[in-house]
Amino acid sequence: MKQYIGAVNSERGLEFARTVADQLRQIGWEVRNEVQMTELGAPAELGDVDVLAWKPTGEIQIIECKRLQLARTVAEVAEICRRFRGEAKDELYKHIQRINWIKGSPLGLQRVVGYSPDPDRIDDRLVTNTHVPMMYLSSLPIRPDKIGPLSSTLSYFP
Repeated sequence: MKQYIGAVNSERGLEFARTVADQLRQIGWEVRNEVQMTELGAPAELGDVDVLAWKPTGEIQIIECKRLQLARTVAEVAEICRRFRGEAKDELYKHIQRINWIKGSPLGLQRVVGYSPDPDRIDDRLVTNTHVPMMYLSSLPIRPDKIGPLSSTLSYFP
């Protein structure tokens, strides 16, 4: 049963990432889903970028997509906050590691985006399907204004 639930959750997560990518395409971004970090020259343990979006004008977005349940109790809010602190082995940590690696080795993106990226124009987001408590925390290694539901996050993309 756990394996089945895990497979369903994984498919829903992939579907959400595809929805994020489709929305970005509609507003003029070039987009790829599930870009393996090894394709960028990084170690395999860094996994993949859920959505990599870029424009020919030089803007690049590294997007982590999370499809989460709406927290309805104080305990659920606390649990979500515990899972997304940006500390070793939690759900935000690998995203932060990927961002740091890419910004430190931006030429790896050239194979995908087709130009030599400027590290100052590489941005990152944590896009969710619903409002999440992390978007109100200032103690995370990612700014709160870079966390939020797809509906409100789209306004950040020029």
